[in-house]
Amino acid sequence: MRPSWIPVFVALIGIGCAAFALFPPRWSPDLTQGILAGMAMYFVGFTRTVSSAHATTGMIPSLFGPRGILPGVIYRALWFLIILVGMAWVFFDRRSFFDVTWPVLILAAWSLADSMLNRARR
Repeated sequence: MRPSWIPVFVALIGIGCAAFALFPPRWSPDLTQGILAGMAMYFVGFTRTVSSAHATTGMIPSLFGPRGILPGVIYRALWFLIILVGMAWVFFDRRSFFDVTWPVLILAAWSLADSMLNRARR
């Protein structure tokens, strides 16, 4: 992690915690799960973006500027959050008889977002 990426890491953890604060109480949201979701957003956002930019230029990409990776990171992190909320809605409001915990949902959304967004473009 580059030092310039630390504020993005902290911001994504904050977004994860804020999202969990806004979730309905019947979903049993918790601050620690918001932290895990924020960390997952960071890794979903940066993993593919950085590796593809590094492969094309041979250098670690900058966050800002004309070749900055921030728009791609934000796009991928928001898609992770959308997938997580959609999965939570299905499991907690539509399939309430399932005993699925938040960490499993977060990690499943992480895996789904990562695999969907890392597919080769055809």
